[in-house]
Amino acid sequence: MLLHRPLYCSSNDYYDCVRAAPRLRANLEPLFEATRVDVVVAGHVHQYERTAPVRNGTVRPAGTAPVYVVVGNAGDVEGLTKKFEPAPAWARSRSLALGWAPAGVRRRSRVSRPNDATP
Repeated sequence: MLLHRPLYCSSNDYYDCVRAAPRLRANLEPLFEATRVDVVVAGHVHQYERTAPVRNGTVRPAGTAPVYVVVGNAGDVEGLTKKFEPAPAWARSRSLALGWAPAGVRRRSRVSRPNDATP
């Protein structure tokens, strides 16, 4: 799943990580659970961050909840995020360095097209 704003982030970006992310989680996590989303990639916040599998702020066993990745570390004219808050239990990897993230898919998993007869 690709999104613009992250559902999980732990930087000092008060508006996005403290105010907006919880509202996004309340609205989107039930949908992600119902459709068995494995990975959610977002940007907007100018940092890199990856979570453990997490749902409702609680770390879950692998394969039972999405892993959330923020790939906003290419930055922009505003610059990169300045600092992280203390790491939450769900945080697995965090970086404030300028960078980029290559992506690939290893296998096809749980792809379905409900009510769609076309391939």
